[in-house]
Amino acid sequence: MKKSAIVFAAAVVALAAASAGAAAPTPRQASQHARIAHLTQLNHQLTKRLRNMTILRDRANAALVTANDRIHNLASENAMLQSQNAELQASLTQRTSERDAALAKVASLQSALATIPTPLSVAVEQVRREVVYSENVLGNLGIAYSHGQVVSQAAMDYVVAHVSAAAYGYMEVNGQSLQSTPDAILGAQAGICGHAALTFAAIVQRFGFNVRSVQFYYGPDGTFNHIADEVSYDGTWHYFDPTYGFYYEQNGIVLSIADARATADPASLRREDNANFWVTIEDEANVDVDTFQTDPNTVVTIDQQPFPS
Repeated sequence: MKKSAIVFAAAVVALAAASAGAAAPTPRQASQHARIAHLTQLNHQLTKRLRNMTILRDRANAALVTANDRIHNLASENAMLQSQNAELQASLTQRTSERDAALAKVASLQSALATIPTPLSVAVEQVRREVVYSENVLGNLGIAYSHGQVVSQAAMDYVVAHVSAAAYGYMEVNGQSLQSTPDAILGAQAGICGHAALTFAAIVQRFGFNVRSVQFYYGPDGTFNHIADEVSYDGTWHYFDPTYGFYYEQNGIVLSIADARATADPASLRREDNANFWVTIEDEANVDVDTFQTDPNTVVTIDQQPFPS
């Protein structure tokens, strides 16, 4: 309690004691007594209000201290986050630089790869050169020739030399697979009749000629099969077998498979353009590699398996 309040209370008590032994108060004294009582009540109210305000002040001060501590902590956290953000920005800048360098390297490698010719484009260029040379020689000798036949024979020679059935057999024995695309076939330098026919068609098509498949089904119940090609030039179809490297020719013209099978002695029309190693092996094993193609019992289907254009 404040000192002034104590003094005031003592004065009131003394006055009350003096009044107790005196005569009845006068109206003025009664008025003073009433005023003193009123002031005493106000003093109690003010004292109580002061005490409550002190409590609220102390609570506010405590809350302010807590808030200041929180502000300090947030400032520390903000400083830490700012530091982490700066580190992340630096790391991002470095990673972005590394990414850009990697992308530039990839672009450089892709440009370098783009300059490397595919196996099929190498084959087409080689056949083109052979065709140009052959037609130049034939022209200088005054020998008539068919451009389609020269292209087809050059393509067949290339396929016979670069699509090996023996290499394909080695891959199979060793559990290796081969995709049926000209680039994969020529890249592996391996394949059997289906691979050879597909690759031959792809090369010849690059020279603007249409090619269709010729399939054979022979043996017991037609369980064996083979596939070769026919090329359209000079207004008709002409048969070429890029697996075994031969065709049928009459009077200088390569026949279709239908015309070859219709002749009395197809074997006399057979022309071997470029025998490959596998044909030699089969010949040594007394395997008849081609007579089934003109055997009347063989079933022949034309373009049952279209080649991609």
